[in-house]
Amino acid sequence: MIPLVAYYVYKPKANWVRPLKIYLIFAFITALLIDIIWKRRDLGIDDWLYQNFTSLYNDKDNLDNTLLYNIHSIVRFFLLAWFFTILNRALKRVNIVMLFVFIGVAVANFGFYQDIRDFSSILLGIEAACLLVYCLVYFFVMLKNENMTIKTNPEFWTVIGLSIYVVIDFPIFLFYNSLASQAEEFSIQLWDVHNICFILMCALMAKSFYAASTRS
Repeated sequence: MIPLVAYYVYKPKANWVRPLKIYLIFAFITALLIDIIWKRRDLGIDDWLYQNFTSLYNDKDNLDNTLLYNIHSIVRFFLLAWFFTILNRALKRVNIVMLFVFIGVAVANFGFYQDIRDFSSILLGIEAACLLVYCLVYFFVMLKNENMTIKTNPEFWTVIGLSIYVVIDFPIFLFYNSLASQAEEFSIQLWDVHNICFILMCALMAKSFYAASTRS
């Protein structure tokens, strides 16, 4: 909500804002659906969901919100890849490789290894790794170009926030399935680290929107 409010308050005009805006709207809707599924019994809608969305339930007739985490990961990757390709021509070349890697791993994982309805450490792990490559290339290009500064490139704050998010969350994503099966309570507590990193990323994204609005 933080960057979404910032977007509508500051109304930045930069081209790179568009994929972030779409992502934020999508993320808000996804988070809302995740909470509704989590609280479906308290809301009294479990029977209605089962009758109308039976295919989403697993073999144990249980509806998990983990499918939405996988969908969120896939959509986020493509929207952030679009964001990076807008920023720099060098990132367009990196994009071809990253798209090939991400799509290849996702198709192989869900085609031969996991059900897409189950939380996928592999999917979220490869997403974080690919996004980190985008961030590192962005910083490398910025260091080589003397004309690129924090003041002239307000998207810098979004990339910083994303870098912190993927660096800290990469090991959480990669080992979450194993942790959840062996130490469920600890894995739930560890997810709070992810939530804090996500909030920080959103706050820095909001800062980017503010900085972009002062330049336009």
